[in-house]
This record gives sequence, structure tokens and C-alpha cells, in this order.
Amino acid sequence: MMDQFAAPESTRWDPRQWSSGLTHFTIGLVKKVAIADTLAPWANAAFSASGPGSAPEAWIGLATYALQLYFDFSGYCDMANGLAQLFNIRFPKNFDRPYQSASIIEFWQRWHMTLSAFLRDYLLFQLPGNRRRSRMLGNIFLTMLLGGIWHGAQWNFAVWGALHGAYLVANHIWRASGRRMNEWQARTLTISAVLVAWVPFRADDLPAAWYYLRALTGSEAPRGLPGSEWQGATIALLGLGVLFLPAMDSRPIRQWHAVALGAAFFLCLLLLRETSLNLRQSEFIYFRF
Repeated sequence: MMDQFAAPESTRWDPRQWSSGLTHFTIGLVKKVAIADTLAPWANAAFSASGPGSAPEAWIGLATYALQLYFDFSGYCDMANGLAQLFNIRFPKNFDRPYQSASIIEFWQRWHMTLSAFLRDYLLFQLPGNRRRSRMLGNIFLTMLLGGIWHGAQWNFAVWGALHGAYLVANHIWRASGRRMNEWQARTLTISAVLVAWVPFRADDLPAAWYYLRALTGSEAPRGLPGSEWQGATIALLGLGVLFLPAMDSRPIRQWHAVALGAAFFLCLLLLRETSLNLRQSEFIYFRF
């Protein structure tokens, strides 16, 4: 960033940067206000004390939380990137449709990319013994374990980091074996592993995480998810549809894009007004870390 501040062009008015910046800001605002905040009540209900009992409720609640987390986090990154572009500053990209990944290695190349780069450069590459394969795999596991604890000094985050460490080690061993699976099998396995790991990340404590994991398999007696879980599923599917849209970064902004973004921005203002009138607080999820 410091080099960008020093560059002469950073102080010049650039209407193209403003157009791109306002576009990214609006996309981020829609992600946060229209999608993440709408999904929040269903995700919170699923992980509440009365939580899900049936396997469908548990999977719906988990998918809803996964989408809420993505749209909340990537939404505020898009808003930050958009505001920075107004001042001709470019932030590094942080998300690249991670839930479309075909492996855990690819997932971490697409999810929270700045954290992945930090863990790689300042932890993994600094650990000794990376030239030996067995030592390198152990270092990968240790790096992800520390990455989990970075989120908070709780066992839940340590378990989440350990799970992803184990996933990455297994992924590297699988690649080294030379075996392959088709793309849809790989994507299904990857998203399933990521969803399971989100359980300890979101649960209040380890007993709650264990209960939720059992609920995913139908091992718990139904308690009943508060409200209509199918309404939550509909919202989740809408979010999933937006998630799989092509990235806007490389696409030219056309006139109808501007009209659509203006309407979306106005909708977000209405939703924000309703939120303030109902005195509902909807913080950014990553404020807790």
C-alpha cells in the first residue's frame, strides 16, 4: 500500500476507478445487507440451544451458516476494496468463489487469500525441514492448527484448524499418489469437508459442536428448528445462485449494470432502515476475531 500512496497517479481524479469502486462497494453492500443479514436468523436458530434434531434441518442450517459467513466476510472485503478504489488504491483480492473448489488445497487458494498468504510466508516457510516430505506435511498441519488458534483461544478453533490441517495433508498425499477423481466428485467431497469443519468454528463449545455433528447424521432426536427451515433453505439457495455467478472483476460495466446496481443500493438502504427501526444489530462476523 505504501508504494501506491507514493505514486503520483494516486492523487489524480480517475472516473474509471470511481465507477469500479462504487460497483464493488455496492456488490459488497448487497452481499452483507441483502444476503448475509437475511440468512443470519436461520443460521443462528440452527446453532442455538434448541438447535436442529433432524438431519435435513442440520444440513440446511449448516449450509445457511456457510453462505452467511461467505457473504458477510467477502461483502465487507468488497466494500473495503470499493472505497479504496475511490482513492486509486488497490487492495489484494481476498475471495475467488471458494465453494467451487475441487480440493482443499484449491479452497485455501480461494478463501481468505491474504490470510493464506500470511500463514504460508510467515509460518510454513519459516518452519525447518520443509525439504523432507514427511516434515513438510507435519509443518502444514502445525501451520493450520496455529491458523485456527489465531481466530481465538478456544478449543473450537483449534479443532477447526486441526481438521483443515488434516484435510490438507490428506490432499497432498492423494495428489502424490497420482490418483484422480472426476470434477463433481472432487467438488462434492471438498464442500462436504468444508461444511463439516464449519461446525466447530460456529458452535459455542465442543459439546455443542459434537451434538451438531451427530444431528447431521440423524443420531439426535428431533427438536425442531425455530421457524420454517424451508424458508431458510429457499434463501440459502438464492444465495448459492449468486455465489456461483461469474466474477465481476474482468467484466465491463454496461448501462443496465448501473441501473441494477442503483436499484440494489436503494434496496439495501431500505433494508438498513428496517433493521434500525427494529433495533436489530447485525455486526460483521469477523469483528469477533
